[in-house]
Amino acid sequence: MKHKTILFLISILAITCLFGCKNEKNDTLETVFFTQDSLYKITFDKPLELDTFYVWEDIDDNSASHEYKYRFSKKSYPSQRETGFLWTSFADSTYRFTIIHNRNFYWKTLRDYNNDSSILQLKNRLEYRTIIGEITIDSLEVKKIVINNQAYAISKYKQNENYKNGYWTYYLVAYTVIDSNFISFTADCRSKNCDGFFDRFEKTIKSIKIERLNKTK
Repeated sequence: MKHKTILFLISILAITCLFGCKNEKNDTLETVFFTQDSLYKITFDKPLELDTFYVWEDIDDNSASHEYKYRFSKKSYPSQRETGFLWTSFADSTYRFTIIHNRNFYWKTLRDYNNDSSILQLKNRLEYRTIIGEITIDSLEVKKIVINNQAYAISKYKQNENYKNGYWTYYLVAYTVIDSNFISFTADCRSKNCDGFFDRFEKTIKSIKIERLNKTK
């Protein structure tokens, strides 16, 4: 009788673990998309709450600054498409993941995120914006990380801008350069509750895989 009781308890624990692991595994979805001209295939684990996807060109005042943007967001939040100097912003309205590269991969860079000086420059730029009073930054962390053999500069911080009604925005940004092409990945949350946001999207960032497909461009 005692032996059967032990087996029953082990079975309950196994079932609990099975459903727990399944729920944890299914809160993200492996997502694949292709950049402009199908130059790169990008794969990452997307949180399921990001149920809306859209693409647009952010046109600036010179061709070198035009950007292609791919955004995954929650449909319950306003759709926002930045264009040039026109940036709409709403309080308590942001929960998204955006991938950005230069339009047509026109502008090339010599920056190398294997180089510690590039990491330091990124940190200094963010701190300078705070010094001149443009923004307020809290909990700033900048580091280098290698993901699937690709070097990234990662910045994580909370940012406060008064014109956005005083809400704090949580930012987790990954910058990388591949074939001299600059690509960034930005997760940001501006909400009454961004608890767990950093942990959730750090896992997403660490799942990124970039593959070059178009060998002729």
